[in-house]
Amino acid sequence: MNSSSHQSDQAPWIILMLFVLAIRAWALTLEVFLRRQLGARYIGLEGPLAFLVLLFYAAECPGYDLGPLGGFTLAFFGACLLHRIRSLSYFFTGQVDPAHTRYSGRPVLMKLVPFLSELAVKRFVEPLFLSVLAICLIPWNPPLGMYVLIGSGCVFVTVSADICYFHNQVQTMQDMLVDQQAVADEFRRRPR
Repeated sequence: MNSSSHQSDQAPWIILMLFVLAIRAWALTLEVFLRRQLGARYIGLEGPLAFLVLLFYAAECPGYDLGPLGGFTLAFFGACLLHRIRSLSYFFTGQVDPAHTRYSGRPVLMKLVPFLSELAVKRFVEPLFLSVLAICLIPWNPPLGMYVLIGSGCVFVTVSADICYFHNQVQTMQDMLVDQQAVADEFRRRPR
């Protein structure tokens, strides 16, 4: 097998992974405003990539006032900085961050709908809120409004993908438990 065919086989997967990473980065730019107590490692590679997403998006909006989008970018940078300072404060004071290091944060909107689960708020209420906000922003500043509208879809997709991942992880753990019980039963039945 030559290396050029191997590289061409990987190309679709690399493109897909970059697409997924871009969706996660786009969602992250909105999640930092919608959630509190993000895990220390939640903003990973998506953080710097989010700036690239914002830059590429702004480049696709010639002729529009990009001031509000620039302000949004600065606010995103500030939110990421505050998150990093909070995470480092735990580290330097010797305290343990109570959240999982990859925790996607507690939704601020849960206060409005306390009867819904955290996942339901993240999956449905946040994208709905962002969509309504985007519809209000579009007449004032179309680039920012469309950015938030597309971002609402990205938030829905990322939360839904995380739910599928965790569901799969639970099934894998359940399969492992069944396998280990079978091994233990077999071990108990063997004569010693």
